[in-house]
Amino acid sequence: PTISIASWKTPGYPNGEAWGLGSRSRDASERTVVVVTDTTVLVNLIHIDRTEFFARIPDYEFILPEEVFQEVMDEDQRAALGRAVADNVLRVETITDVHEIALKIELSARLGQGESACLAIASARGYAVATDDIKAARVATELLGEGRILTTPGLLVLAIRAGLMTVEEADACKRTLESRRFIMSFGSFREIV
Repeated sequence: PTISIASWKTPGYPNGEAWGLGSRSRDASERTVVVVTDTTVLVNLIHIDRTEFFARIPDYEFILPEEVFQEVMDEDQRAALGRAVADNVLRVETITDVHEIALKIELSARLGQGESACLAIASARGYAVATDDIKAARVATELLGEGRILTTPGLLVLAIRAGLMTVEEADACKRTLESRRFIMSFGSFREIV
């Protein structure tokens, strides 16, 4: 069987795609897609109290670099992240490979520490990246190629399709995120699912 996930257009993202993972079909027998998560997507899921999606979306495994863990400074967000790590919802990865370290240093001239670490790990290990940062998404497309970027809206679409939430629940999450200045370019998840 083939898993096909539709994509939609978002201004500012490379080629207008909001999340490249959705632009390709995968055979269900393919290995799990490992996604290196940056702070933007992580904090968005904390805001909507849905970090469990990192563990529950089928065929995906979400990890985060130590640098992303360190970027979370808000006490409540850090507590939520600590619980997610303790409950094995997310796994923290440390960069130790010399090639990953060199790439992270090179990327740090263009991006923050968390985004640089995410892209270094994804590039070296053949993983995908979860980011809502437009600049990081552009660099990810340059470095990783098309189809390796997942955003918060894309993650919520995966959750809807996996039966983990309804469109109405996703729309409520959208409103919550928009109240925190994370604006999505569509009216309802119904338009894109």
